[in-house]
Amino acid sequence: MGRTKLLKILDIIIVIGAIYLMFILIYPSYKQIKEQNMETQVITNMYEIKCGLEHYAAFNYGVYPNDIQAMSPYLVNGKLPINPYTRKRMKFSDIQLNEYKSITDIKEDNPAGVNGQLRGKPGDIVYSYFIPPGDSVPTAYGLVGFAHNGKPIYKLDPAKKQHIVVLHP
Repeated sequence: MGRTKLLKILDIIIVIGAIYLMFILIYPSYKQIKEQNMETQVITNMYEIKCGLEHYAAFNYGVYPNDIQAMSPYLVNGKLPINPYTRKRMKFSDIQLNEYKSITDIKEDNPAGVNGQLRGKPGDIVYSYFIPPGDSVPTAYGLVGFAHNGKPIYKLDPAKKQHIVVLHP
């Protein structure tokens, strides 16, 4: 009888050990997939804001707002999307404003470039616009979203080179 209990306890310890080993092997992949899903949701949020900006421009002679709140009537239901990191609806204060100095900054996707130097809270977005010299309204823009570390979201190309995800017209 004592030997049978010992074998049952040993069986339970082996099962617990096997479950723990599976957890150790699977958890890092789970964490990485979860982070990729959140980054994808931030990019989706950037596309939603891009749609609002493009609708704004369609009704305002091709110019973009230099005040992000001006585009609220052009968003889906007039609301910003939900931040996947906080699980709360974004506020216009969560979208940072930045003015580009050069038109070429809009498409800059190098991590050491202008867009790569931006920082923000996880899930937040930067709306950077360009006003041509001698003009007073933005004619181009770039959107950059932030990952869990507060740095811009990037993707790797086939050569394993990093490129910042920048949405622009």
